[in-house]
Amino acid sequence: MVEVVDEGKAKLGEIDARIEELRREIVVLDDQKAAFEKVIKVYDPGFELVTPPSKTRRASSRETASGRVTELLKGRNNRHIVLDILRRSERAR
Repeated sequence: MVEVVDEGKAKLGEIDARIEELRREIVVLDDQKAAFEKVIKVYDPGFELVTPPSKTRRASSRETASGRVTELLKGRNNRHIVLDILRRSERAR
């Protein structure tokens, strides 16, 4: 059980680090985009930035599956279910 928690914590740390890395990359890309827009405006004063059409976000198959699982687990003892899954996985090893 402790191994599962330790692995979960390690993975959470990896995810946090990746999110921070992506945020820094977004800042750099936003700066580069602004610089390109300025240069283009110098050469083409009538240039209007065309923003891509807003993407309506569809629920991914993962989100819909997650929603179905959530619906199935409503009103149930989730702790008991998780512990049962962990016990079964330990026996399978």
